[in-house]
Amino acid sequence: MRRHLLRLEDLACPQRLHRAWLRVRRGKGHRPDIQAYADDLDARLAALGRDLLGGGLKLDPGHCFLIREPKPRRIRVPPVAERILHHALAELMGPTLEARLGPRCCAGRIGLGLRSALQQARRHTVAGRWVLHLDVRHYFGSVPHAGLWRMLDRWFAGQAVLGLVVRLVEHAARTPGRGLAIGSLLSQQLANAYLAGLDRRIVADWGVRRYLRYMDDLALWGDDPAELIRLRAVIAAELAGLGLDLKPDSGPRPCADGFVFLGWRVTPRALMPSARSRRRWRGRLSAIGAGLRDGSISPAEAQHRATALTAWLRQGSCRSWRRRTLASMELGDA
Repeated sequence: MRRHLLRLEDLACPQRLHRAWLRVRRGKGHRPDIQAYADDLDARLAALGRDLLGGGLKLDPGHCFLIREPKPRRIRVPPVAERILHHALAELMGPTLEARLGPRCCAGRIGLGLRSALQQARRHTVAGRWVLHLDVRHYFGSVPHAGLWRMLDRWFAGQAVLGLVVRLVEHAARTPGRGLAIGSLLSQQLANAYLAGLDRRIVADWGVRRYLRYMDDLALWGDDPAELIRLRAVIAAELAGLGLDLKPDSGPRPCADGFVFLGWRVTPRALMPSARSRRRWRGRLSAIGAGLRDGSISPAEAQHRATALTAWLRQGSCRSWRRRTLASMELGDA
């Protein structure tokens, strides 16, 4: 496949920057930083375009916060101008990155996503005898920049735009030469693409018919546990060549027993939130109720959050559990 030429003029195009702004603003128009940027939008977008073309772009630190569910993670929120730039880059580079991803990769893709991944996992669990679930250790914090730049150089031409991507990634990294910041669209796209070669090896070279990847979560199904153990070693070696390693203590499990994948327990009979996900869901629902009682969140905001929680549960077959939980917490049905 020929390298796709990235031109700085295409990135700084006013129409592209405006489309990127609309995507940044979507669903977040009430936030103070978005409102402040919108107050002088045309001038700000024009200045961003000039900075890109003239090489005068300055990057701000943004702000970071910690979350502890489902596991401790440091989230970086870029400034609005940088978020616009991320979306503009995603539009410019996205078609080429998408073309490199196979159908077994589900994260953050139109027509796929979490629901598709869980439905496919359920079908494979019904059809298979054994499942092997693998997880890359500290994936976002471990991606080596050198390997990432080699990948991008194979796929793209245009040193000005690629140099900007390098600058954005290195500016946000906590460790020199390694890691992608969690919380940006650019990081999601690059992290997804970095394992595209592994997907092709697993399916095309090693002949695995039932395989899924959701970012750094991998699942393989087969009839022979010994073969899955062998594949685990081969995948570990492939990841080592990419500067990554697997979490320990993962081995094949009988499909009849089910397994936890993306926060859900997948069995041949049902698809339910895992025990940890159910605890987290109840905790978030309790926080909504507490916020309503003490006035820290409005009824409209409470409804918005509760709707999002309920929508997440619709991935699986847990309506009766949801209704029992809501009834027991006296927050009504959903």
